[in-house]
Formats: sequence, C-alpha cells, structure tokens
Amino acid sequence: MKSAFIILLTAFSANFSASAFAAPAVGDSSTYNVTITKDGVAKNVSDTQEITAIDQDTGVVTEKQTLAVGPTVISTQSMTTSLDQLNQYDMIVDNCDALSKAPPAGTTVASEQITVAAGTFMACHLTTATEEIYFAHVPNGILKLNGKADDGSLIAMELASFIKK
Repeated sequence: MKSAFIILLTAFSANFSASAFAAPAVGDSSTYNVTITKDGVAKNVSDTQEITAIDQDTGVVTEKQTLAVGPTVISTQSMTTSLDQLNQYDMIVDNCDALSKAPPAGTTVASEQITVAAGTFMACHLTTATEEIYFAHVPNGILKLNGKADDGSLIAMELASFIKK
C-alpha cells in the first residue's frame, strides 16, 4: 500500500502556495523518539537527522542520521533527499485546509493543534487505513507518524526536539 505521505504529495498541484517558513538550512536538525514494535516486543530508538550540506544547484540535501538506544549510538549514516521534497512538507501545512476539502481517495486530511515532546504545533494530519502523519513547520517537516512497516512492525515516531538555523 502506498504511504500516506506519497499519496498526499501525488495529490499536490502547482496551484498551492509556497510556504513562508524559512527554507531548510545547514545545521537544521530534528530528533525523534521512535518505538518499533514487532511480535509484541517494543524497541525504543532515538533518531536524529541533521542537514550537513545543501547543493542549491542540484537541489540535493545531505543529512547525517544518528540512531541511538539510550546513550549508545547504534548507527550513523549519511543520506540524501531533495530540497523540493523538504519544501513540499511546508506547502502541505500551508495548504492543509484546501487539501481537506478534496483529499486523495482513501485519506482524511485535517488541520489540528497537537502537542508532542518538542512543543505544541498547528499540524496537517493525514490519515489512511494503515498510517497517520502529522506535518508541521519543523525541520524535516514531520511532527508525528504512526504506521505499519512492510514486515508487520508497528512504528510510532514523534518529534522530541529540533534546531532551526
């Protein structure tokens, strides 16, 4: 099944307005509390994603992702994404009311105020049969996510803290 995120981005059109939120910048970071539950066993992981480089010519954003269990770092890797994709997260939030009037098939979209460990935010809440995502004006765009992985694991992710440069 398609991710709720992919469904919403696919439904996006050029008619939506651009965000007034500051563009992604080197040094922006987000730390998420993640719980992965499989076969009744829950594992808690901290996932920190920090923008380390932005190539304005190609639109490629490089991020350092650090996964930790307690104080122990279990993985550090470099990953890339598109500057356009990060900007689309803000466009989703800015245009949530319009999206809620004509949501993609099989989804609901609503503007909501939500409190997570990082604070209280206005968010665009997207729900499908298998996933829910809250988008907000925060680095990396995702405030909260609950879903099911292909292997059947349940994933709960919530923004714990962030830095906006």
